[in-house]
Amino acid sequence: MSSKENSNKKTMGLWSATSIGVGAMIGAGIFALIGIAVQIAVQLTKVLFMDVTFRERT
Repeated sequence: MSSKENSNKKTMGLWSATSIGVGAMIGAGIFALIGIAVQIAVQLTKVLFMDVTFRERT
């Protein structure tokens, strides 16, 4: 069995390497945008809470 050559050798071509790179960039971008969206949401929550508070007083 050890004298048998492994005929299932797989290679990575240009298309595969490019696809992996683009997928990694998109995935990282999604996580970065989630952080930005959370920061904006926290700021807007404070503004909306103040708005509702002042509207209830008048």
